[in-house]
Amino acid sequence: MPTLNEPKLIAGNANQPLAQAVARRMSMHRGMNVGLVDARIERFNDQEIFVEVYETSAARTCSSSSRPRTRPTTT
Repeated sequence: MPTLNEPKLIAGNANQPLAQAVARRMSMHRGMNVGLVDARIERFNDQEIFVEVYETSAARTCSSSSRPRTRPTTT
């Protein structure tokens, strides 16, 4: 089990080799293991995204680098 100061990455499905390379590079620069979170990511027909994380995130700080999708307004 990782210690509280070991960061984890949640990567999408688009480019797993890139996500693994980023995790390796972060591990080298931080001097600690940076791994990918075990998760399932799916996209629905209406482009909404479902993410199921298979690891506990208790006592962790989470942040996102993706911009939220704006919904068109109806008049």
